[in-house]
Amino acid sequence: MPHSSSLSEKHASLKEKQGSPSYVFSDNVAAKIAAKVIENRTNPSTPIIEYNPGPALLTRKLFKLGARQIIGIERKKEFLPYLKNVQETFGRDKFVFYNWDPFMGNLTDMRKMDKLHQNEMKSFHNIKSQQWANDPYASIVGILNPLKSQVFLNLLQIFLGSKESLYSYGRPEMFLLVPVKNYRLMIVKDPTQELWTYGRVSSIWNLFFDIETLLEIHKSDVFPPFPAKRHLRCESKAFGTVNKDSLYLVKIIPKKYLNPVTNCSEEYSRFFTFLSQITKNKSHRLIPKLESWIPGSGLHLIRMGFNMLHVTGDILPHKYLEMYQELRNLPEFKGSSLDAILFSPSTDNESRSSKNIDQANQTDHLPLD
Repeated sequence: MPHSSSLSEKHASLKEKQGSPSYVFSDNVAAKIAAKVIENRTNPSTPIIEYNPGPALLTRKLFKLGARQIIGIERKKEFLPYLKNVQETFGRDKFVFYNWDPFMGNLTDMRKMDKLHQNEMKSFHNIKSQQWANDPYASIVGILNPLKSQVFLNLLQIFLGSKESLYSYGRPEMFLLVPVKNYRLMIVKDPTQELWTYGRVSSIWNLFFDIETLLEIHKSDVFPPFPAKRHLRCESKAFGTVNKDSLYLVKIIPKKYLNPVTNCSEEYSRFFTFLSQITKNKSHRLIPKLESWIPGSGLHLIRMGFNMLHVTGDILPHKYLEMYQELRNLPEFKGSSLDAILFSPSTDNESRSSKNIDQANQTDHLPLD
């Protein structure tokens, strides 16, 4: 196989294309990633789905370490000859590949979403579906490009309730190299000394997914290298130790047991919207804000342990969930502003969440220092 330098020279045009996938062009890096994936798989007999395998260095390392079946999904036609060579080496029963973009999903473009679902159905038709509480049906391995990472991760969160797309077959486990901007939101710890830490994205990760960090590599270990990030916003101990020049290999898997929110598409969508609304401004005082949404809810919040000094940025994810479930059952909820937004006729989480029901007076929030 070609060395890293010859691969980067041969495929130098990738650096000129904004939004191009990034690939592993180093045998050493491929070996490190493959070792972590194989070591941490839940069930070694299930297939591996490799997103953008490129020159197949990682593919070959995975086979060397014991992978039994791999499905390659490659966006760039220039890498298809490498994948044909792998297929000739290991056989069609062990390796198949398809030419489409696994990160093409876009909720604002239904044509792209339909095409994504069609491609998934065609490529994964031989995968055996699993009950949600069973082992993952497959391991998905890929590198998230900074320009497309948030869109893909948003889809992972949004489709959890409806069990569409990658959840159609059960629970997948994902081994993803993620940029630091996304990684920070996945590893938020209990911010007892920090305010305004949890938002919708980090709360969903915390509540409904198990996430484990497996490996840290330098951003130049992939090609094209990720662009330099000049600074990290909102430095906080709650985010743990992160390096702006690193990529992080994380294992992401939806939690095994469903609760009343994740077990119902409509209820998950409403909670998703509730989180979006309540975390829009983390300096708002909690009780006045919710009183403006549901008149009479303040006493119930006090009984739950909240007081007039709490701001929305103080709240931990499990408290957001408890609060949502409590508010939904209040007699005052029916006919309230929150009722109206949660039960609005919007067909998707994003459009419903984009609406603003915050009717609080400006005096109801604390100034930021």
